[in-house]
Amino acid sequence: MAGVDFIEKPFRYPIGPSRWSNKPETEFNDGKSGFYEIKFTAPKYIRFPVLPRKEKKKLIWSLKDGHGIYFYVDIEDAKECGYTVEFINECLVWDDSSTTLFDKYITFWFEIKQQCDSPYKYDDECKLLENLNNGNDGFVFLKSEEEKKQA
Repeated sequence: MAGVDFIEKPFRYPIGPSRWSNKPETEFNDGKSGFYEIKFTAPKYIRFPVLPRKEKKKLIWSLKDGHGIYFYVDIEDAKECGYTVEFINECLVWDDSSTTLFDKYITFWFEIKQQCDSPYKYDDECKLLENLNNGNDGFVFLKSEEEKKQA
């Protein structure tokens, strides 16, 4: 089933202090979360590129070879799709990571969803809580159709 592997795959969130390393390939192979500078060769047989590159202050998605600084997840995905990667210079890595960092948050919202009677009620409650959580008062003042015509 499409997407199931992605949902079940735990994401490693970097936690704690970071450090610079001059052994990027070793750090990557040891499973360290971090940012790595790489040169890459894109496979020409895939339809959609995995790694973008920066060109003239724009982000370009193409199957041209290139180089740049990428997060470990993007490099893992690229390698799975057939990219050849060469690590260069230094990398910024975290020694510690967590796959349960957001578990309480996800569980909280899942429980709210389970308690709701209808999907519309859930959407309204979630939007209100999200706005309150982001510092908004949750109120949106919309003009009526008549007020819009008068404006």
